[in-house]
Amino acid sequence: MIEKKNTGSYYTPSYLANFISKRVLSYFEGRKCISIMEPSVGDGVFVEELSKSNSISIKLTALDINLKELNKASRKWNRKNSSFIKTDFLK
Repeated sequence: MIEKKNTGSYYTPSYLANFISKRVLSYFEGRKCISIMEPSVGDGVFVEELSKSNSISIKLTALDINLKELNKASRKWNRKNSSFIKTDFLK
């Protein structure tokens, strides 16, 4: 909890990640491949929602300062074409 407070971590609820992911992907209908960067992936709630899409190939780059959360997120991605990088996006 202290680490979350120190890093300003706030986690998106899954229902909201579902809504946003569907909305974003709707803008790319008809495309075969897109690249997405998630600059603060956390535990991977958006990654999990994006992995459900079968209509488009997604190249994912996911960043987070917290290695433990980054590893959780990487386990939720069931595709190739991804990079999970421990870094501070704000720096």
